[in-house]
Amino acid sequence: MEQTLPKLKTNLDTNLLKLVAVVCMLLDHFGGTFFEQVPAFRWAGRLAFPLFCYCMTVGMLYTHDIKRYLGRLGLFALISQPFWILAFNAEDFWGNLLNLNIFFTLFMSLLTV
Repeated sequence: MEQTLPKLKTNLDTNLLKLVAVVCMLLDHFGGTFFEQVPAFRWAGRLAFPLFCYCMTVGMLYTHDIKRYLGRLGLFALISQPFWILAFNAEDFWGNLLNLNIFFTLFMSLLTV
């Protein structure tokens, strides 16, 4: 007899949370690039990762096909990797191929579940 797990009941809109996470991430990257001496930008950026993790977890619980969800996340990680290297490590592109962006971390965490 197969048991089904109860669905997560949430009244938070994950699209809004994703938008907040993206804004926090942009503040972090902007502050790290242009205002290294102002820690407030970096503090705001520290909210992005937990928000992305929460949204990914909710998405995992509500998806109809976990393999497609995992595939889309992995594809986005692969597509965004060259741009991430160019933005943050352009001086040594080929030497930084294994310095992975955050979407690989999210992909690997979803893969372990």
